[in-house]
Amino acid sequence: MTPERTEDRQWALITALLAQVDALEGQWPAQRLHDLRRTLRTADQALDVHGEPEEAAMILSEVPWPPALESALMALHADLLGP
Repeated sequence: MTPERTEDRQWALITALLAQVDALEGQWPAQRLHDLRRTLRTADQALDVHGEPEEAAMILSEVPWPPALESALMALHADLLGP
């Protein structure tokens, strides 16, 4: 797969995870959701600016995630770290 397609797929996974975080509005503390959004944006910047999927995966691993988001997070993590 070309790098552009990989980046597009990773961006789509991050965007989908952001939407899932937004869907938890009212179910989780606002500050916690804000922290998750910030973490996702920081991971996205690691990909966009530095082209570092390993760094993005590490950033995502540094915070606890709600159980409802774990499967989406694991899919993103697997995509970032590759086979």
